[in-house]
Amino acid sequence: MDEDMWHHPTTSDNLRRLAGFGNKVIPVGKGELASGLYGDGRMAEPEVILQFVADH
Repeated sequence: MDEDMWHHPTTSDNLRRLAGFGNKVIPVGKGELASGLYGDGRMAEPEVILQFVADH
């Protein structure tokens, strides 16, 4: 996901909605994006995802 998309109000609203239903949301990573830009919105690294799942 590109940084503009990640910071879009609709994305934030949808994440709050999912969390409101009891879903856990894995935080995004920061780094090089598919677009070649650098910023927030990239998929978390596999080890971060595994640790998140283990902790929750």
